[in-house]
Amino acid sequence: MGGPDNLTGLSGLPIQTTSSGIVQGLIAFKDFEVWQVTGDPVTSNLLQNYLSLSIGCSSPRSIASGPLGVYFASRTGAFIVDP
Repeated sequence: MGGPDNLTGLSGLPIQTTSSGIVQGLIAFKDFEVWQVTGDPVTSNLLQNYLSLSIGCSSPRSIASGPLGVYFASRTGAFIVDP
C-alpha cells in the first residue's frame, strides 16, 4: 500500500450504502498515510483508496473505533475517519 513503509495499525469501519445496507471497510494506517480497503476477497475485487497521503498514525495504540468512526492520533493532532 503506497510504498515500502510498514503499516502502523488496522481498524474496521462500517460503511453505509444505499443498496446493500451496512458493509465493512478496513482502514490501514502508516506513519504519513491512511488507506481504505473495500471489496470482497472471495471475488477478488479488493480496492485500495487513499484517504490521506500526508496525515497518518504514528502510534498504533491511539487507534480506536467509536460511534462516529475511527479515531487516531497523528504527529499533528487527533483525527477521525467517519463512515
